[in-house]
Amino acid sequence: MAATLLAFVPAFMPQSLFYFLPRVSAEERTTCISNVALYLGVAGIAAALIVSPINPLISGPVKQLSIDSNGMVPVFLAAWILVSLNTTMPVAEGRIFWQANFDVILSLLRTGLLCFAALFIGTLLSIVYALLIDACARVIVMALYIFTREAKPKLSFCFDRGLRQFRYSLPFAISNSLFLFRAQIDQWAVAFTTGASALAVFSIGAVLNPIASLIRQPLYNSTAPRLSASFTQHDFHASRELISGGISYTVTILIPAVGGFFLISRELIALVYTVQYLDALPVMHAYLVGIGISSVSVSYALPSINKGSFAVKNNALCLTLSALLSITFCLWLGPVGAAIGSVVTLVVSETWSMRAIAVALETTIFKLLPVPIIAWVFSATAICFYISTTTSPVYDKSTILVLISKATLYILTLSICAVIFHVFDFKKLLKTT
Repeated sequence: MAATLLAFVPAFMPQSLFYFLPRVSAEERTTCISNVALYLGVAGIAAALIVSPINPLISGPVKQLSIDSNGMVPVFLAAWILVSLNTTMPVAEGRIFWQANFDVILSLLRTGLLCFAALFIGTLLSIVYALLIDACARVIVMALYIFTREAKPKLSFCFDRGLRQFRYSLPFAISNSLFLFRAQIDQWAVAFTTGASALAVFSIGAVLNPIASLIRQPLYNSTAPRLSASFTQHDFHASRELISGGISYTVTILIPAVGGFFLISRELIALVYTVQYLDALPVMHAYLVGIGISSVSVSYALPSINKGSFAVKNNALCLTLSALLSITFCLWLGPVGAAIGSVVTLVVSETWSMRAIAVALETTIFKLLPVPIIAWVFSATAICFYISTTTSPVYDKSTILVLISKATLYILTLSICAVIFHVFDFKKLLKTT
């Protein structure tokens, strides 16, 4: 429930700080932050009222959950929406280490509270209270950040500026919603065109999909303010360098990861889900290709150059395309067809986004791409994959030994490539991103 509300209710307002803060004075920064905090507070209260028992339209299970938690679930959701500001505010002001430190501390606190509630109390109410304590701690951290900033006044609101922030954010909020639907359309295609067993196979094949987001999200958070500032100053060379450096970073991490999962995918499915689900292998391979393609994605840069209307158009048309391709290919090829349709749509969407960004930065697609690094990393990964596949010992009855031997050889050969050829030079990549 919290994840669903967080996907829609904040309406991209926290991320708008990446765009506005590099463009305004210190005093106006306070106004931008205060406007977002006010919006999230009001939106959180509205969301809490929607899921509370006083709403006559709420479904039975959600209403019962609120009653069983003594009304704490709506309070938690309101607080959780408010503290979504913590995910962008410090980074947008360049205080990355401040956010990183408190993220670690608060994550440890959350884990400790949930473990204590689950192991020593074991009731729904105790878990809800643990989550609420975590949310309240994050509210305190947010207030601590706001009121210890050097800027004065500490809070300042402006309706006109808030309206401009909302107008900027709304297209991206719509675009994100369309993207979330697009991310689920292949699963719906399998559900409508095949049986429950095929859907289970498809779900297992898609289990690695979040990897790309886990790698790309920190990149977006760290580069968005600088990209926005360079674009505002018409320093397109710096913008191109940031985007190219970001691609180098994701390629260097994701391509070897994709190669590794390709290598052990059969053993991984057999070990975790049993051999009867090996039909998920083609689906997993199709999505691994998609993860590899997403390593050169630049769509995260669209908010920094204020391409909201383009993002809506892109995701709306690609949602339709994904539905058509996923259903058509699924009827033709089975579950793997839905995955192929999704990957083809990804290629179309990212190519279109890359062209729009290249035009905005007065360059070409190929100048945005760090072709030498892509070629080096891909070649090194392919060689390591081949060596690991052909030289790994064969164990007739032990899946775990096959997995360990393949993974060990792959990591070893990658390490040798990194040392000898400097293919994976992370220090250099970190300087560029």
